[in-house]
Amino acid sequence: MVRSQTVSFERARAFLERGRLDAAVEELQKVTAVHRDDVLALSHLGVTLSRLGRDQDAIEPLRRAVLLEPRQAVLHYALASSCLATGDYAQAAASFRAALDCDPSFGDAANGLGVAQKKLGQTASAVDSFRIAIRIKPGSAEAHSNLGSALLDAGDAAGALQSLTTSLKLRPADEATLQELVAASVALARERLASGNPADAASILERALIAVPTQLDARLVLAEAYEQSGRSAETLVALESAVSLRPESAAAHYALGSAQHRQGRLNSAVTSYDRVLALDPAHRGAHAQRGFALEAQGRAADAIACFQAALAFDADDVHALAGLVSCGVRLCDFRLVREHLAHLRTLPNGIEALHPFVVLAISNDPTEQLRSSRARALSAAQRSARLPPPKPHRDHTRLRIAYISPDFREHPVAILLAPLLEQHDRRQFEVIGVALNPPDESVTGRRARAACDQLHTVWQKSDAAVSQLLRELEVDVAVDLAGFTSGNRSAILASRPAPVQVSYLGFPGTMGAAYIDYVLADSVLIPPRQQAAYAEQVVYLPDTYQVNDSHYEVSARTPGRAELGLPEQGLVFCCFNNSFKITVEVFAVWMRLLQDLPESVLWLASTRDEVVRNLRANAGELGVDPARLIFAPRLPDRADHLARYRRADLFLDTLPCNAHATATDALWCGLPVLTATGATFAGRVAASLLRAMKLDEALVCPDLATYQARALELARSPARLAALRDELARNRETGPLFDTDRFRRHVEAAYLTMWERACKGALPASFSVQSAG
Repeated sequence: MVRSQTVSFERARAFLERGRLDAAVEELQKVTAVHRDDVLALSHLGVTLSRLGRDQDAIEPLRRAVLLEPRQAVLHYALASSCLATGDYAQAAASFRAALDCDPSFGDAANGLGVAQKKLGQTASAVDSFRIAIRIKPGSAEAHSNLGSALLDAGDAAGALQSLTTSLKLRPADEATLQELVAASVALARERLASGNPADAASILERALIAVPTQLDARLVLAEAYEQSGRSAETLVALESAVSLRPESAAAHYALGSAQHRQGRLNSAVTSYDRVLALDPAHRGAHAQRGFALEAQGRAADAIACFQAALAFDADDVHALAGLVSCGVRLCDFRLVREHLAHLRTLPNGIEALHPFVVLAISNDPTEQLRSSRARALSAAQRSARLPPPKPHRDHTRLRIAYISPDFREHPVAILLAPLLEQHDRRQFEVIGVALNPPDESVTGRRARAACDQLHTVWQKSDAAVSQLLRELEVDVAVDLAGFTSGNRSAILASRPAPVQVSYLGFPGTMGAAYIDYVLADSVLIPPRQQAAYAEQVVYLPDTYQVNDSHYEVSARTPGRAELGLPEQGLVFCCFNNSFKITVEVFAVWMRLLQDLPESVLWLASTRDEVVRNLRANAGELGVDPARLIFAPRLPDRADHLARYRRADLFLDTLPCNAHATATDALWCGLPVLTATGATFAGRVAASLLRAMKLDEALVCPDLATYQARALELARSPARLAALRDELARNRETGPLFDTDRFRRHVEAAYLTMWERACKGALPASFSVQSAG
């Protein structure tokens, strides 16, 4: 390189030594104006301009210097650095490459080339360049940091984390590298979560947060890792820390609210959603989830406003639409259901957004129920813990049956199941109760719990912990008694803790789950032609699928009509089903019957005030005096409640979701139940029960039109109703519906067949249980 000998150049050097860069530039410009081929002056001018942040001005003198001395690596490097600073990444890459061609040991040039390539989106080439830089200069913290960033862009989060960790060892507390380290940790943790390793994800993020404790994304993903690990308490702690760290973050409050919601802390969830909306009034998710939390608190009327607010931002928000349909079903607001269900059905994944239990109440289509349940089951599987595949324990002297339920309390499931738990053959079966609810002191709850050989009350344990408990207990057959009903914990069985897993009794439909092997049913509930609408293999029990007690206590005293709020004269139609089962079509049939029979009344189970108002308003709109709808209050004593059935004349069933345990109550008390069969499990239960009572020909109708005509016919024939009551009384004593021991033999045969298949390594398959005679 030619050395400048001018006075101006020497003055420029003096200015540079004193840090007077602007003055140095003036002198260097004087030199280069006269001596246009003075490489030394040109290079000093370019570098000084770059130091002043004037990289655009630096490019011209540096380019001239490179043309004059093309084999000088440092000149190419200086030009490349200024091009990089001005955003001319292609020229920067070319100049860094030229510097390397001149000096293959120029590590900083290799690092610069990687930076330019990364800017150009040439991630793979950038990774190669950074690795070359590190081979040349292993102690370069910058090259290790840049390699980590490029690897992160390339999707290699593990490699990125390793490189960034090395960089921080060489240059601790570098803020940019620390931020990249956390980003890599978050990315790697997400990979671990996706592959079912939440514990690894949590460990990665815990280390990252030691380095950068204020990083919000890391705390949010850490909470997700804790959630998937079943560490519920730590999930809340992580999210509360995130909220404390960033109280202005709507995302942090929303994540906290969602976790509180999942854990049943509904008041706290509503408060968190309120904070989200205060920060971001347009947060559709918070509007909708606040609605679902309110609905779960029994505040469906308040929830409606939340869902409507979400729809104001997006009229096709399937979750908000599903929420409105659900509230409409709960409140018997037929207009709300009709309007929004029609819209929902036109949208992709619209039915899937509905809760499966809501679909049971509104849909007569088995394929819609399958779609809804499948979506919910997939969600349960995604948040479940991963266990090694279960293996049958062939050394057990008794088959270990675990009944898993949130209803070991005063609940229809416990009422129906308790006698089976008591009568199981202890020579062949060990009965394990897994109570998902806190213990209560009800007679039914105590009876169901006492009937188990082992009882595990697990409501305070995580899903993962309960799954592990079932595995440690070496459960052979796990029976889910909840399905998608209130209080269910589907993620427990999604972990596959038992070799055989069965759905029974609590949820009248398919679970849509790959982790449920069998559903207990009968040929009325699931005709063989409908098996394709069920994810499970169907076990066909004889008689009926529903277990019952051989004796239900009914109070000896029958209250008078006036005491019950009923008129002294006239026919009493009765339906004590939950109000959510009442659809607009069924209600219209009932109102036509009341119009045809002016002296009749309709006796319904009392419910929330909004439901009473809506039903009475609907009656008025259909031309029926609202006072003819009479509501029976809930009674604390079940025996007293059953005694009331004696004052009714005919039980009118609902569709598409029939009476289940309620139908059993009516039949036990001698009240004829008139039903219409639907196309789904839920809509065929009453037909199953009536077949077992040998009254299906008289009381099971193929459609609502026949149902209406049959009801009118029976109402006008007191003698026929009396004959049906007599027949009910006879068949109750001799038929199979209330023969618990007969049912017990059937269900035990089913369990043994399932177990034998599992031990042989055979896949689950539908089969029929032979009648015990």
